[in-house]
Amino acid sequence: APTFNPVAGTYTAAQSVTNSTTTSGASIRYTVDGSTPSSTTGTLYSAPVNSGSTTTLKAIAYAGGMTDSTVTSGTYTINLPQVAAPTFSPTAGTYTSTQTVTISSTTGGASIRYTVDGSTPTSTTGTLYSTTVSISATTTLKAIAYASGMADSTVTSGTYTITALPAPWVTADIGAVGIAGSASASNGVFTVKGSGASLNGSSADQFRYVYQTMNGDGSITARVTSQSGTGSKAFAGVMVRETTAANSTYVFMARQGDGTMRARSRASTGGSTTSSAGAALTPPNCWVRITRTGNSLVAAQSSDGTSWTTIKTVSITMAANVTMGLIVTSGSNTVLDTDVFDNVTAVP
Repeated sequence: APTFNPVAGTYTAAQSVTNSTTTSGASIRYTVDGSTPSSTTGTLYSAPVNSGSTTTLKAIAYAGGMTDSTVTSGTYTINLPQVAAPTFSPTAGTYTSTQTVTISSTTGGASIRYTVDGSTPTSTTGTLYSTTVSISATTTLKAIAYASGMADSTVTSGTYTITALPAPWVTADIGAVGIAGSASASNGVFTVKGSGASLNGSSADQFRYVYQTMNGDGSITARVTSQSGTGSKAFAGVMVRETTAANSTYVFMARQGDGTMRARSRASTGGSTTSSAGAALTPPNCWVRITRTGNSLVAAQSSDGTSWTTIKTVSITMAANVTMGLIVTSGSNTVLDTDVFDNVTAVP
């Protein structure tokens, strides 16, 4: 019967196992998949068998004119030292600016691969780490460290929530929303999360607002590229609003969760609202605009950003300095919608 050198057992490094038999001229076949070799099945032995992970090696010897040997079996348990898991600096969390993240492992000589698309890296997949990772929008970073002769590290995962907005944009929840919203921007794309049960006529509005100051005449334009809300009271669009009080005067042009385009206004503080419906638009072919000239405010929609259709024109006396920006509400205080805008233009 074949013998193994080194003998089966527990090791802390990969093993190169020699198979031999004392019968001169005999051949050997072996398996490492749990099956039993024979004189016609299994791998013909010609060089040492490398065992880099726990393996059960089985071998048989055979020769012409002789009875096959018994099968020799042995398990090589390989307990490789494990590479230390990567660490991130700064650590995952919520930030108000782009983060430059360093990834490291305390295991000397280890390499690191990482992903930012939600997939899990391995020693052969993902981006090979060579320099810091710049994170400018909310991202889940995953990394693994590996080295020859050692077991791969566990995967380190962390989510970096970036709430930064380019100046002069700011963001806030308006009214008593049920779930706090947020907003971020990257390369001109605004991602806005908002809850709130009311932007449908009540004087106590509830929504997430991304806004800046409008001084005198001007306009706010945006394209709604995606809208997660499907509730009839969900809205994603643009607004001109006198103040950030929950009962302020305003005009908005937005897409409802059911696909209806809706222009709505409140002409007096704490007053009732009026509404006008436009033709249905589907993101990303969904453009919205509010234009202010004196006390005249015009709400319009477009499917291409070039040809515009006026949905509502109202006269509202507001202060010279008002706010203008993007709005998101889910229509529910127990749901947080995530809506995305681009081609955002605020004038002046």
